[in-house]
Amino acid sequence: MISRIANWNFYFLQLFEYYSFVTIFLDFKFRKNKKIRCIGWLIFLTCGVMFLLFNKGKDILLFVAFILCILLFDNNIQRGVLSGLFSFLYISIFETIIEHIIEVYINVKYPYKEIMYLLCIIGIMWIYYLLIPKHLKRGGLSVSNRVYMCLIPVLVMVNLFLAYFSVALEYIDKRELNNIGSILLVAGGMTIGGGVALLLYTIKDKLTYIEESSLLKKYKDQQKKYYELVLSKEKATRRFRHDIKSQMINIKYFINDGKLKELKNYVDDIYHDIEVIDNNYFDVGNEVINVLLNYYFLPFRNECDIKVKGFIKDGTGLSDRDLSILISNMLTNAIEAVKEIDRSKRFIEFEISDGILLAVIVRNSFKTINKKNPAIK
Repeated sequence: MISRIANWNFYFLQLFEYYSFVTIFLDFKFRKNKKIRCIGWLIFLTCGVMFLLFNKGKDILLFVAFILCILLFDNNIQRGVLSGLFSFLYISIFETIIEHIIEVYINVKYPYKEIMYLLCIIGIMWIYYLLIPKHLKRGGLSVSNRVYMCLIPVLVMVNLFLAYFSVALEYIDKRELNNIGSILLVAGGMTIGGGVALLLYTIKDKLTYIEESSLLKKYKDQQKKYYELVLSKEKATRRFRHDIKSQMINIKYFINDGKLKELKNYVDDIYHDIEVIDNNYFDVGNEVINVLLNYYFLPFRNECDIKVKGFIKDGTGLSDRDLSILISNMLTNAIEAVKEIDRSKRFIEFEISDGILLAVIVRNSFKTINKKNPAIK
């Protein structure tokens, strides 16, 4: 009975170990679909009951449960499986090392040995999460699928080597040689594990740098076009101010001669000129957002009814990079959606406000599909 309870604890500790790893180091988040999540948890409980009742195939059962755990997170199948395999193999390196230390120096047997090394690994991960600076906390080992595909065979060989070396040490009778072998096993495993982590962190930083450089270059191009528009508006405003004296003389002339119809037409022309100046570019008070609005909307405004509402201060609480990514994605999605429908039905409304929180709302027309009839509505 005690052994079964220990097995049950081992099962859930193993799942919690993987959960801790993928949330801390891969920055995984659960899917929003409640039905899929419920099915996943039901499979977990089923695997847990089978793990408790049967003595065979536990490793396979646990691996299946782990893959299902990965699929519960918000990733596609390929990403989930590859990152799951990487997590399984990477954690196994440290499991082998800590299990060997416990077995040799503490002399604890199955299943309490497994529970001890799981608790050690889980504790180390959460201590890391609490103590390491924020920019290193989440997603540090999350890289592209191609990198995982190259790394997985290497980790398989590393795990086979460590497992073989660990078993071979049990057959060495001389304590001195056994201690040297244990030191080499622990030091080698920790070096490989740390080297892999350092490699992935470096790749992540390099990719982040490339992405930020690309965004910065794109933002500079957008900013250049934005300032050209600002200068154009400034010139138009100066021209309008220069002409204001002659315009007032003409207005006075129409009033004195009682030419109200001509006066109305003349004032309408002036108002049209003012509207042209005002509509020459979009301005919501924030330079980053202004640059993006004018970059995406101005070339498209003759093909779509575009309205921009709201005004905010420069400080939004977000970094310029995060704000640029957020607004760019929203505007790009809206423009791509309206391009799929007739011009007569196109509209985009951008609304922004700040208070306790920054609120950004984008409304746009889009193509809808009738489920009963796949024809467009």
